[in-house]
Amino acid sequence: MKKMFMFLASMSLVGTMAFAQDDYDYGDGYGDEGYGSSEPAPAPPVYDEGAYEQPAEPAGEQLGSSDVEYKSMDANQAPAEPKEPSFFDTPINVGLHMGFGFSMLSSTEICGKDTAGTKQCTNYGDDLFGGAFEIGVAVAYNLVPSVRLGVVAEPSFEFKVYSANLGLFGFESGYEDEWGDYHPSTYWTNVTLDAMMFALKVPVFLRYYPKKDLFVQAGVSFEFNLGTSVSYSDEDGHEVSGFSERDLECKDGDKNVYRFFDVNSMVVALNFGMGTTVHMGNFFADAEIRFILDMTPMTKFNSGFHDYTMRKYGYKFGDSEAKAWQIQLVLKPWF
Repeated sequence: MKKMFMFLASMSLVGTMAFAQDDYDYGDGYGDEGYGSSEPAPAPPVYDEGAYEQPAEPAGEQLGSSDVEYKSMDANQAPAEPKEPSFFDTPINVGLHMGFGFSMLSSTEICGKDTAGTKQCTNYGDDLFGGAFEIGVAVAYNLVPSVRLGVVAEPSFEFKVYSANLGLFGFESGYEDEWGDYHPSTYWTNVTLDAMMFALKVPVFLRYYPKKDLFVQAGVSFEFNLGTSVSYSDEDGHEVSGFSERDLECKDGDKNVYRFFDVNSMVVALNFGMGTTVHMGNFFADAEIRFILDMTPMTKFNSGFHDYTMRKYGYKFGDSEAKAWQIQLVLKPWF
């Protein structure tokens, strides 16, 4: 009986130890470590701001739109402004030249000496008024960009129109009646001279910008006459011809001189101007006012003029010294 009791007590002790060992190995079944672990679980890592160091950005790498950019900038340093376009950014500029102007003649006396050697003069061109239109190209070369000095050339076609009231002229006319008799009469009307000229003009200027967009320029122009048309019209605008030999009696002189009006083949003139160059979109544009003064005579007389003056006055007059002056507005877009 005693042996039986000892056996049961031994079996009971072995079973208790086995249960305890099983509880140690598997815990509560919800993790790798159980309550029966003899060693404590490792503690989670602690973040230390001082110990962490952000890796440096690679040189030259651009930050993305979602990245935070850190800049070290002097508080007094302003951000750089974009450079404003300038007419002097390129050495050569090409554009379109357009000019509109009005004109008159100066130095319009013609003189000669009579048989006694006395000088006689008559004025014929002070009432000749006209206008001009030019269209062509323009080329600007920036000679010294550092001081904003350049050269501009404007080869262009020029159209000029001049008109003058010559006064009262008589034209022989008449009619034939039903019996065949002719009845002569004289038709009197105010006559207007209209002269049209077509020329190739080449002005060359030296241009200087004393301020950012303001320029002054001066130069010389060469005008080559390509064609001239002279006509006369009456009060109703009809073309007339066959002037009578009757001279006009007016205090301004003998306007029959206009019957021999012609234009020289080449005229040299001085040109002075001032204006502004403005930036417009993708191009620049000039607006300028210009004064043009002929240095050589614009007009001349044909061969019939000397025959006329010899017949009327008995002596020969000199040729025309009439020179034109013009005030012109110029527009020039540069491309």
